Amino acid sequence: MTIRVYLAGPFTAIATSDSGIIDADSPWRHILEDTERALGDRGWHVFLPHRDVSAWGLRKAPPEQIATECLEAVLDSDCVVAVLGESFGTHVEVGTAIGRNIPTIVIDAAEEAGSFFGKAVTASGLVTSIRLDHLGELPATVASERFDQAVQRAGVLSRCSSGPLGGGSAADLASSAGH
Repeated sequence: MTIRVYLAGPFTAIATSDSGIIDADSPWRHILEDTERALGDRGWHVFLPHRDVSAWGLRKAPPEQIATECLEAVLDSDCVVAVLGESFGTHVEVGTAIGRNIPTIVIDAAEEAGSFFGKAVTASGLVTSIRLDHLGELPATVASERFDQAVQRAGVLSRCSSGPLGGGSAADLASSAGH
């Protein structure tokens, strides 16, 4: 069984140039790529929107197209692993996952600025949280027993064995929200 994971995290605030590109030598890009490899080593299929939708900022597409593609990928995932920070987009992705009962593991890094929503959702019990001192610990953490325990607490494996709970498209999501 392959688990489909949506790996969410800040983009715009992390982009390393005024042009909105996350350069190949960006520490954040290396963390995301290393985390993807660690999840891939588990046999998981990783959707990384930074690469798969935005091409690290090189793709020029209207915001509504980017948002729709990202939300479609969230809805097609078995779980979401998210670094919230102060990223509005990541907050929307996590909210979508919660609303559709998609297990969500939030990475709370002490070095990153937090948000009111991030603190609230982490404390609410709607997500499973892992606290790190530094984001650089993320790749090793997803390869660890600590992550295995978070996967169990979040109910990822039971969700995968019983099939998707939420389903629906981003268009269905928008229409159900009255848009």
